[in-house]
Amino acid sequence: METAIAKRKAVLERIESLEGAIRRAKEYLETGTHADWQGFRPLFGRKAGLPPHKDWVKNVFLPRREKALARAEKILEKLGAQERLRVRDNRAPQRTARAGPAW
Repeated sequence: METAIAKRKAVLERIESLEGAIRRAKEYLETGTHADWQGFRPLFGRKAGLPPHKDWVKNVFLPRREKALARAEKILEKLGAQERLRVRDNRAPQRTARAGPAW
């Protein structure tokens, strides 16, 4: 039970992070804000202090984040389905009037 809750929380945090990154990228493309955001910094290949190229943000950064967001939402749906199945299949036996010996 604890791990299911922890997994769900981690996926929700990941979705929130990806939505924030997508929002920042779209704002950067529209207005140029967030040019110095650390999420745009590459590991290598660009000199410090330069903003990211808008084509890179539009054609590489955004599609990758949107794809990751779709995957995370799909995982969240699977976790919800697994939780429903676990609860449904783990019922305690119910007692009925007919459960006793039939004399």
